[in-house]
Amino acid sequence: MVRSFRRVIGGAAAGALVGLSSTANAWYFPEHVVLTEEGLAWLPGTAKAALGEAVREVAGSSLVCERLDEPFYATTQLQRDACIPYATLTALAGDHASSVGELWNLVRKEASGETGQQLQFGARTQWRDFLGKLRQKDPEMGLSDRTDLVRDLDIYLLGVDGDYVERAKQNISHFQAAGEPITRVAADVARRGRVDNTLGQFIGHHLRSLQLATRARAAAAGARAALRRDALVEHAYALHFLQDAFAAGHAVITADLRRDPEERIGTHDHFNRIGVSVTRVLNAVPCPLLRAGGDDAPLPGLPPCWETAGDGFLGVSPASQDRLHAAEATARAQVQLAMALDPRWVERLLEPDACGRPAPAPPRGAGRAARDIDLAMSLLDPTPAWSLGPAQRRMLSPTCERVRHVLRSALAALSSLGERRAIPEFSGNTSQDVPELVEPAALGRPLTLCTRPAARADPGIDWFASVLCSDPERVVLGTPDTSLLRPLLAVWPVPQAEAGSLEGVDPIARGFSYQVWLSAPLAVRGASDERSAQISWNPSFLVGASYRWQYVLSGRPNAALFETNIGLQTTVRSGDRPHFGSSALAELRTPVLSMMFWAMANGVTRAFDGGRSLADTADIVELMPCGARFYFDLTSAERPFFDGFDIEGPALLLPLERDLLGTQGVSRMPLEVRSRFGCAHRCEAFSVSLELATGVSRWF
Repeated sequence: MVRSFRRVIGGAAAGALVGLSSTANAWYFPEHVVLTEEGLAWLPGTAKAALGEAVREVAGSSLVCERLDEPFYATTQLQRDACIPYATLTALAGDHASSVGELWNLVRKEASGETGQQLQFGARTQWRDFLGKLRQKDPEMGLSDRTDLVRDLDIYLLGVDGDYVERAKQNISHFQAAGEPITRVAADVARRGRVDNTLGQFIGHHLRSLQLATRARAAAAGARAALRRDALVEHAYALHFLQDAFAAGHAVITADLRRDPEERIGTHDHFNRIGVSVTRVLNAVPCPLLRAGGDDAPLPGLPPCWETAGDGFLGVSPASQDRLHAAEATARAQVQLAMALDPRWVERLLEPDACGRPAPAPPRGAGRAARDIDLAMSLLDPTPAWSLGPAQRRMLSPTCERVRHVLRSALAALSSLGERRAIPEFSGNTSQDVPELVEPAALGRPLTLCTRPAARADPGIDWFASVLCSDPERVVLGTPDTSLLRPLLAVWPVPQAEAGSLEGVDPIARGFSYQVWLSAPLAVRGASDERSAQISWNPSFLVGASYRWQYVLSGRPNAALFETNIGLQTTVRSGDRPHFGSSALAELRTPVLSMMFWAMANGVTRAFDGGRSLADTADIVELMPCGARFYFDLTSAERPFFDGFDIEGPALLLPLERDLLGTQGVSRMPLEVRSRFGCAHRCEAFSVSLELATGVSRWF
């Protein structure tokens, strides 16, 4: 009953605000950019050169920066009209554009492209402020500081992109289909064009970007540029949904949660904040066994079991496991696009002496540089060591012939994909099936290692890996499923615990509470027919009940959607009338609604300003009226009993150490300096007061 009533109040009172504070995004704008930038560091230099050439071509007809590695954020002065780095496309895709055409419009040189620049400018400004706090509070950010980034950035982005919240709320395509067998979810992409989850979205967008890039190589000059441009823009969607899969709150959403927006948002935000233990879907040795030391053979590369977070809670260090795993997966998709755009760099790695050639000497003081061929192999290998048991790993030796076979097979798979039926453009924010999206033969069974080669197109049998399978099955390479999708889906993250066993809590901490307020207004009352002007000090004690939204906006812990209070006030007056008196008080306050309007106004202003001054002020200043108080004179023999009322005006919030507030036990309210404007003496004179107030609350 309580939960049902809570839903009614939350939805009816300010559904838009719930959406604003708990959108369905996985990583926030700067985090998507950071992961894409860091993915480039895993790539062979020759692959980056191929990507860089395509980016320069697109830059000629758009606002995209010419340099592939143009940083999203630098310490230099931020410019509103700065070019849009390649990595920023990943953040714009999905969250701010639903299709390739919409994304291209955000970065075109026409007027619409200014929207992309405004989104980037505000995200950069928020990231600058966040990094500034990080430097001051190193090594770890507080919960409220991370929440501030999420709330402030949401408000800003909505100020620029009016469809931001609706785009996020009305779809579930940014979530994994947790609890369903991943083999079935993947098969559904070809069987019925299912794209209501991150896996289906990624597969469709990734294969389409590779197909466009492959076909561009044989296209006429006029069509070539358009195909390469669309391939690069489509690639941004693939990276966006691939990275979304690594967000904790998106890895645990089951079918039941998909049907219940209230519980979905709570679970989503809760696990993004506290993190989830995940593993790679093809990890061969269970995590408990690895932790117990049950696998004696050392595993190369990143550990197959780690902790990940989400939405504003990405690790602050580039060495954090959530960043490393998501960036490395990003690189796996990037290297395949580089290969589709220009296969010549891969063909050079197939030369007889490429495998035996030593890596170039690193600059003095630098670490040992990895060879391009080793980097390419680590990103394209469909049978990574951690996907095999200890006995299988011992059978599969890393030979130059094996490396060349993997690279040749990847090139053959690209050619095969290019010859398939064209994959249509589709929305990144749809929950509807896209019939005939991918040919079943092109998708195959990417999560299955051993297959019967006679039942498939057979461009080549992986003879060196045949020891992994029982006759007559083999590891068949050279097809899109095994040589292109399997190296990517092998690292797909899934919760270590059963998905249905993970239940989140309300991230906004909504509920009824009782509270106590102490205040001390200093008031000036104007003259009336019966009284001269007076100055009075009015210590007050109030008790009441409220419906609280603890963490709905940044900088505003322990705020109430509405509250009602009653109390007593002792008055010490100046002038020739009695110096002491008492009054009964009754008030109604709606702080959150007032905060919402002020925060929205600040966000819209920042969309065009981007400066820090207003944003810094927004956390401590309240400009909107948020309450009314009524006074009843208890000491005067005169009638009527009613003495006056006032409206709570602009206020200054003096924040406490917000991380100490919590929601357990007694929770303190911030100290507030409020202004009040109204009438006194039975509304025969004006009143103006300055009030110092603080209090405590506790959940019922």
